[in-house]
Amino acid sequence: MSDQHNPGSADTQHDQHVVEKLGYEARDLVGNRRSIFYFAAFHFGGLIATGFIVYAIYLGISKFSPSFEGDPIQSDQIASEAAKVQAAPGPDMDAYLNKATTRLSGYGWADQEAGTAHIPIEKAIERTAALNLPHRPEGEQ
Repeated sequence: MSDQHNPGSADTQHDQHVVEKLGYEARDLVGNRRSIFYFAAFHFGGLIATGFIVYAIYLGISKFSPSFEGDPIQSDQIASEAAKVQAAPGPDMDAYLNKATTRLSGYGWADQEAGTAHIPIEKAIERTAALNLPHRPEGEQ
């Protein structure tokens, strides 16, 4: 056997001899080659465990998130007609304004069971002004 070292050989005694000649401890540089495997296995296992943890958190959070299935505009889940977004609100806006104008300028029942009626806004302003209630001086806020 020659003193030439083959880099791929498993001759650890020869490696130890070369390392000791250089002044290093052989156990630091030669020998336990499994440490690279342990290092890689530890980190790969950590990645897999992190993936499972993130997936578990996702499953936990997804139970509380709203469902986005179907068309929300056509859905029956909208509680108020006023909450719907419309592409062309013109007819509905006209109907709303007509209803509001009729209520502000006409007579009717606010609560018929309680005997409360509403009167036109102009009449309400006149009646309130006729009471001569104390008012705030100009400029005071």
